Amino acid sequence: MNNSHDEKLKNLQNTEAVDKIKKLVESAQVCMFTTRLKEAPFNTRPMSPVNTDDEGCIWFFSDKSSNKNREITQNSNVQLYFSNNSSYEFLNHLWRCGSNFKPKEIRGAMEFNCKSMVYGRER
Repeated sequence: MNNSHDEKLKNLQNTEAVDKIKKLVESAQVCMFTTRLKEAPFNTRPMSPVNTDDEGCIWFFSDKSSNKNREITQNSNVQLYFSNNSSYEFLNHLWRCGSNFKPKEIRGAMEFNCKSMVYGRER
């Protein structure tokens, strides 16, 4: 049973998906960044992405002593929620942060990326 909402959903892949992610991340400017996905309550906070690279990885800066960094070290899976209300575009997706979350230090802050995951597997 399809309704009009389901008909508007798209399953994007490869270049088309990366281009859509870049466009939405740039227009939204802020996302809701959720950690501790395996235990309630989840921790959600607003974060501003720094960049989206050509592979669709979204890059962030974070204070190196933040609770978020400790939570990501324990479980690198995160949920990101982006919204561009003016054009009714939304992205809610599961991501994995960094490569075993080994961010590089930049003036007391940490830079890390989030890579798209599909059904628990990295893309």
